Amino acid sequence: MKLERIRLNNDTSLTIKNARVLCILFMMTYHVWPGGDRILSAEVNQYLHLFYSVVVDHLGRASVPLLSVFSGMLFAISFTRRKTLGSLIRHKFKSLMIPIFVWSLPLMILMVVGHQILPQQIDAPSGVMTWVNGLTGVFATPANGPLHFLRDVFVVCLYSTVILLAYERFKPLGIVILIALLAAEHNGTGFILFRNQIATFFFFGLMLAVNHRSGWVPSWVLIGSLIVGNELAQRYVVGTIDMPHVLEVVFYHLPRVAMSFLMWRVAMIVATSGSWFQRGLLYLEKHIFVIFCSHSITLKFIGMFAVISGVSENATSYLILFLLQVPICVMIGIVLSNMIKPKPVGVVVSWVRNRFAT
Repeated sequence: MKLERIRLNNDTSLTIKNARVLCILFMMTYHVWPGGDRILSAEVNQYLHLFYSVVVDHLGRASVPLLSVFSGMLFAISFTRRKTLGSLIRHKFKSLMIPIFVWSLPLMILMVVGHQILPQQIDAPSGVMTWVNGLTGVFATPANGPLHFLRDVFVVCLYSTVILLAYERFKPLGIVILIALLAAEHNGTGFILFRNQIATFFFFGLMLAVNHRSGWVPSWVLIGSLIVGNELAQRYVVGTIDMPHVLEVVFYHLPRVAMSFLMWRVAMIVATSGSWFQRGLLYLEKHIFVIFCSHSITLKFIGMFAVISGVSENATSYLILFLLQVPICVMIGIVLSNMIKPKPVGVVVSWVRNRFAT
């Protein structure tokens, strides 16, 4: 039996839009120069380290899981509204894979130019496969690294098509296929995905939508329990006892789930507030896909400036550069979004604007 058409109410739609903006803004904090790993290991005082940990490690890393949940929800909606399977897959390819090429090409060119200016700090792409992967991300992370998320979402969309086709005919079969694919992706280094957590959270959102629970929002009690549970687990369980791989996966995801659910709840509160903050998020949402696709390019220029200027993440003054990088990326992304809208490349962007994973 074909799945019943799925609909979103206005509050849920606004919540997803708000969360998408918040997630991408916080995700960018992990990508700012000189990168999340170096920022988190910087030799700074305890207060700065705590600030970086909360923003970069907790909120920044929680963004991909929540984006994946909503991508799963939105794919389920697209699946139930499809005209044909072919048109659905073609739409996904155009909206998820083509932007990787469009927004990776400038970075590949920038890497070539940057190598001429800073040969010790920037490697130039060499070899056919380096260029193929750099522009498409098929077998390795693309030049525009954050866009590997789009590649993985496309792969999970293909997975989900098989799952939902089976689910329509015999629900247990669809669940078995879902579990089998998750097991394959979480076995060692994974199966096809670069980041197997995307499948975990995508399938969660998929099942919420299929079971008409897309309006569900985590409660404060659940969020608080996850935060406390994570603290206890990290202090007394993780690293102290041997455990099955499945439990290692659960504890690895626990802090991200807690922060994802917190952002989800906040996005819902803002959606129902009608405040100036809500209006601001809706304005950014119109441009957020271009901001997401272009921020890595902007950060390359910021990184070159920082290297030439001798800026160090170990200095207290680095906090100023840290705080400025995301707003700069947002402003440039908005300008680019407005510039390319009427031009041919704007057609590519329009496929995904306002529907990040539909």
